[in-house]
Amino acid sequence: MAHQQIEFFTKQSDILIALLHEIPFNGIQETDFGFVGFVNELAFKEKHLVMIDELKSSFTFLYKTELIQDINWNEKWESDFESVQVRDFCNIRADFHEPSNTAEHDIIINPKMAFGTGHHATTAGIISMMEEVDFVDKKVLDYGCGTGVLAILAEKMGAIRIDAIDIELEAYENSLENSDTNNCKHINVIHGDISKISGYYDIIIANINRNVILDSIPALNSLLQAGGILFTSGFLDVDYQLIKDKLSQNHLLELECEENNSWLCILAKKLK
Repeated sequence: MAHQQIEFFTKQSDILIALLHEIPFNGIQETDFGFVGFVNELAFKEKHLVMIDELKSSFTFLYKTELIQDINWNEKWESDFESVQVRDFCNIRADFHEPSNTAEHDIIINPKMAFGTGHHATTAGIISMMEEVDFVDKKVLDYGCGTGVLAILAEKMGAIRIDAIDIELEAYENSLENSDTNNCKHINVIHGDISKISGYYDIIIANINRNVILDSIPALNSLLQAGGILFTSGFLDVDYQLIKDKLSQNHLLELECEENNSWLCILAKKLK
């Protein structure tokens, strides 16, 4: 299948990527001049072009589109993917990289999608916060698991069971592959939406986007044990009060908030 390649020339990549979340990108590659998004030809609609043009009234950027033939995503990611290390806590690499000699946790991710590799500020922020929380013998939900990197880290930190769910088939398949590559024994990967989840969790990780987070907080709260922990990210600093109010309405108390390149990660605790 052919893909529409949309190349953006901007100094505000993170913000634009967040605002363009309705475009069903198969991949996003950051460049020295901005970023390039790839979307299936049939999924790219006139309304998406309108959305891009409307943003030009508020942000400074140029863009161009080009129809290209099918992409070998594995080959492309192998050529672009670089390892990422969050302090001495966690190193994320592809299988063709050498293992880290310094990181406590070494994770192999062979991605077939844009997010969940640790490169994006939201994933790196969640990983940074996870270091502060005890996962030993905990039951964990990774909601919107992407490549499965956060679920894999949860197992390496001692979680006894992890349900990792994503609505995208490619993410589901990639999470299965990455879990197997990392010899994980306690991750149950699920393809579907939150309606497929039941039971209670000690820890929930939700790294998606603003709209999905806002819609999902009540359901996530109902799945969280009293005193349980929620990690959430995928929204910008301008949305802070909106997210905080939604958390508060659902008896979730903010414990910590970190900002990275205008992206926020919030750690919250269920009060009752």
